[in-house]
Amino acid sequence: MRDSRGFTLIELMIVIAILGILLAIAIPAYNGYTVRAKVAEGLSLAAAPKLGVVEYYHSSGGSFPANNNVAGLPPPASFRTQYVDTIEVGTPAAGDVTVTFRNDAAGIPELGSNNVLSLSPLTGAAAVEWRCGVGVGSTSVEPQYLPPACR
Repeated sequence: MRDSRGFTLIELMIVIAILGILLAIAIPAYNGYTVRAKVAEGLSLAAAPKLGVVEYYHSSGGSFPANNNVAGLPPPASFRTQYVDTIEVGTPAAGDVTVTFRNDAAGIPELGSNNVLSLSPLTGAAAVEWRCGVGVGSTSVEPQYLPPACR
């Protein structure tokens, strides 16, 4: 009867190679996920400005506010968090809500200069709907970093 002595060197090398391949696939996917989560924070912070724009639209009889003050919101810089720099109403057009992300080391450096997400209101029969993403207003966040609601 043969004694069992554990794994051979080749078996251990095969396991390490398999782990290396899995990590080479998983790390870039995880990095993209974390950037999307940070961008989604900006989208959730924009909920209050979007509500302010909708309230102004209904109370004014169908016009959109030109800036944060007109919409009854605090200044753009008051929305600053670790990842969001400003949230501004009325840029580039009246009613638009523009989220500018911090692209410094403390914010989202992966975005670089592509750090603006613009949300535009669309008016329907009785409601205001929002669209976001590439090609809307001045959005410059790359499509792979946009939350699913904006793709």
